Amino acid sequence: MRVKQWKRGWVILAIAWLVSRFVVCPCRTFSPQKTSQQHGVGPLRAAPNKADALTLARRQLKLAVDQQEMAVEDLQTARQTGDERKIREAKEDVKEAKEDVKEAEEKVQKAEEKVQKAKEEVQEKVDRDATAFANELASIGQPEGLDAGVQLFKLNRSLTADYRMSGTAMLSRKTIRVAWDAAFEEMEQGHALRVAMVGMPGIGKSRSLTYGLWRLMTREVPPVVVFEARRGQKVFIFTWQNNQWVVRSVAINNWIPANCKYLQDERNFYLIDAFVPEQWDAILPAKTIKACSPDRKHHSGFVKDGGIYVYVEAWSEAEVEAAHPYIDGAPKLSEMLRRFEQVGGNLRVLLSNVMEYDKYVLLQREDAKNLRAVERAVRGDLDTQGGQMLTRLFTYFSKNGRSSCVGFCSKGAAKMVLDAHYDDLMKIWSNPNDPEGDFLFEQFVGTIFTTSLLEGQRLDRYSITRKAGKWDHTKCQPLMPCGCQLLECDSEVVFDQRWRAAVEKGGLEEVLHTPKQYPGIDYLLDFNHGIQVTQSVTQSDKHSIAPKLLEKLHTAFDGHKGYNFTLTFMVVREPTSFKPKDLKEFNGLMKLAQGKERVFSKVWVDVIQMPKTRDSLPKKKCCKGSASRRTAGRAWS
Repeated sequence: MRVKQWKRGWVILAIAWLVSRFVVCPCRTFSPQKTSQQHGVGPLRAAPNKADALTLARRQLKLAVDQQEMAVEDLQTARQTGDERKIREAKEDVKEAKEDVKEAEEKVQKAEEKVQKAKEEVQEKVDRDATAFANELASIGQPEGLDAGVQLFKLNRSLTADYRMSGTAMLSRKTIRVAWDAAFEEMEQGHALRVAMVGMPGIGKSRSLTYGLWRLMTREVPPVVVFEARRGQKVFIFTWQNNQWVVRSVAINNWIPANCKYLQDERNFYLIDAFVPEQWDAILPAKTIKACSPDRKHHSGFVKDGGIYVYVEAWSEAEVEAAHPYIDGAPKLSEMLRRFEQVGGNLRVLLSNVMEYDKYVLLQREDAKNLRAVERAVRGDLDTQGGQMLTRLFTYFSKNGRSSCVGFCSKGAAKMVLDAHYDDLMKIWSNPNDPEGDFLFEQFVGTIFTTSLLEGQRLDRYSITRKAGKWDHTKCQPLMPCGCQLLECDSEVVFDQRWRAAVEKGGLEEVLHTPKQYPGIDYLLDFNHGIQVTQSVTQSDKHSIAPKLLEKLHTAFDGHKGYNFTLTFMVVREPTSFKPKDLKEFNGLMKLAQGKERVFSKVWVDVIQMPKTRDSLPKKKCCKGSASRRTAGRAWS
């Protein structure tokens, strides 16, 4: 009968198909697939045998249905002939075909159930290693405090292999804690649905996600946390069950955020280690925090309609020193600090091998040649799109995590840029109509006194006094910059404490940069020598002697007699045309060296013009012992 022949036919066909799958594509079963090939493949790939069984069952069902249709046609033909024997045989074939269809349908149903179960097993698999890590992390009450505001979390495990490249210990810096505080506060107050955590590459943004995870896990009522580690090719789901943390993991190529029920709950958190940008990021109800580089592809779409930025600063020299003993495989501290002078707080580069470090410095030098890109960076644009890695030369500075400015990442990077473009940049800084010129010039002055850029050059200085009711400018001993260590101050309180300590000591070993909007001075060259940076001699409202500065001087030098004090204005125009904005404030400063209640033996106010071109002044050997002490000599004279 035709039905029996067709049965034999589809059985032979099925066997041939299976053999062809084995012979032609043996690598499918026995060869592991590369990650790049797996990316984007659906969850059936996790259970190929079950998926193949489902495909075969569906083909068998189609054959059975076809055979049933043919049997029905044979029955109709037999009825037309009136042959009872043929009609009887045809009815038996139809009955047998229906049974075959039913059997095939049952096989398809069972195969579908097995595939679904396999998918659920993939998505709901408890990750024992991640669970052990989670409970160890949650058990840490308070981290150990180190110097420079660094906190140490002693851990024996890491969530993924890439997070333990420099050891399992987790190091939390102040800037990280400030950024996470800002992110949580903005979200909890309803000001943001998504947060992009931005900073230069290599500073530990990805590993800081573990700090954020710890903060969430130790809440009184912890949320479910979904942690997407793209570099580790896994997604982890942290849930609190029966007084312990349970972590399930999903392979990244099986992960569809929109299908995760936990991300549909706005009380839960979604942490993303971006690593590489996706074409799109799911916008879901859960609170989402994404650690990413300045590359616009990582965050521009992510922050649209309800997203904000928080900023993480690079490592400081003091933080590197504090953390060094707890970083596995780190070079000698002296070598790391030497590198820090050139590359700044990129910890990944500080820890790299010699060849990688040298290559990075060469790339810095190439980047420094691009004036247009450099100008974009100094104005605050650190986007790396298009391959221009501006973060090799510049970095973000942010004291509150919410707002940021851009500055050189290191003394070495600043020197590279200024050596290449000094004359062009001076034109930018000299433009009084540039709203950012004052800030850019202030950053530049810090570089002058903390690198060897102008070391040994004599900067002409003019003393400012009042004679016969007029301003008088008298040329005096020049100032000669020497490369010193620049120390940024996070707050007014920190600056005042360091200033007072320098007065007690009678000297300042670094150059102190004041926090934003500090009254009257921008830098402290020595404990008794302040610098105020003024872009324009006519339009700027900065060239004043703030009354609050006089109070600061009283406080800093309280109980100390015999010191002198110098206030220097740094300008880009002709120094002899400069004059303090307010005569009353000028006289108030001078009175600090007059009468019985005098604070100083002598007070000077002077002005210095920055050289208009890189080689506009003759060089002379630097006199390193010229800083002021407890004598009548002038500061940095």
